Amino acid sequence: MKGTPYEYPDPSRMYGGIRFFDIEPEDTSVEKNITINYLGKDYYPSTIKFAPHNGSWRIQLKGDPGDGTQELSKFGNDGDFVHKILVFEKITSTYYMLSLVEESELDRLKSLSKVWARNGSSTSSKAYGML
Repeated sequence: MKGTPYEYPDPSRMYGGIRFFDIEPEDTSVEKNITINYLGKDYYPSTIKFAPHNGSWRIQLKGDPGDGTQELSKFGNDGDFVHKILVFEKITSTYYMLSLVEESELDRLKSLSKVWARNGSSTSSKAYGML
């Protein structure tokens, strides 16, 4: 992780994926609203915040496109994100592009990633990588 935002003082560890969103992981009081572009529409706000009950950071995909069509959360509720890999591309610190990749592409994405890790040690921990 040397030379990446994930570099940690202890070389046997690394910072989590929250650093990608320009949030210091130790400052669990931070809530950040971002715009997510998905399928050509901008959805705002989607909120990134720490969930103290389970000790991890969450992205609430809930933004409104501002044009009267469905909110971003509706895609998740309809199952569009199920068995998909969500890929975020940072445009600015508050604006991200969201793409979906089929779960069958996981090994290929792992092989292309500079960083690949899980946000914990349990089987339900979420994986993340940096392409």
